[in-house]
Amino acid sequence: MRALTVSASYGYIVIAPFHGDLRFSNLSLNDLQLQDLYDLGVTTTNFTAMQALRPLAISAALVLVLAHPQWKDHIDNTKIGGFGASMGGETMLLLAGAKLTTTYFDIVTSSKQVTYDARIKAAVGYVPYFGHPILPAFGNNQEGLAGISLPFLGICGTADTTAPISEAENGISRLTGIRRLVALSGVAHEFDDASRNDIFTWTITFLDAEVRGDPDAISRLSTMGSVAGGGDDSVWLY
Repeated sequence: MRALTVSASYGYIVIAPFHGDLRFSNLSLNDLQLQDLYDLGVTTTNFTAMQALRPLAISAALVLVLAHPQWKDHIDNTKIGGFGASMGGETMLLLAGAKLTTTYFDIVTSSKQVTYDARIKAAVGYVPYFGHPILPAFGNNQEGLAGISLPFLGICGTADTTAPISEAENGISRLTGIRRLVALSGVAHEFDDASRNDIFTWTITFLDAEVRGDPDAISRLSTMGSVAGGGDDSVWLY
């Protein structure tokens, strides 16, 4: 909810579908245990479907709002950005055409493109889910991200075991567009209230620069190495 209200306060029209993931998969990704790995092995289809439906739902929501008489004359459809936390960050990259892992325990991991929505001009992922070393989200060794040109900012916690920063670094390094990875020292897979100002300053600055093309934001982003106040943040990957 904080991301919605902060974005709206900066003049963004916010669309936030409710995905209802438990209709498809109840797999826990927090500190994966042996039982979770077993559950994933026997419910791979449901888990993959859950992930695939999210970007499709985002695209459908955009179609609905852009055609809605209350909103269609108030939205610039050339300036649409995205923000997602955890699997929401994964969703942003799937919207950009990234390939989603479809099998996990084959000799070579398989992956397939879910969709491509060119209306998304840039996106931010907070503690974005890139999977785990043995369970990558975007194909074998994150190769499903190769050639993806969506400008993307990842904001990750160095203590996150659900969405490890090492996997985010591997995945983001494969992107061909403007990309940046910001590390929040000691932050786990949660919203870190102490880092609130860091999270939203990075997010709004990046979206203002890459979606709105705001010259001041572009200038600030080019020199930002950290944000004053709040938690301990630093640029991990340019």
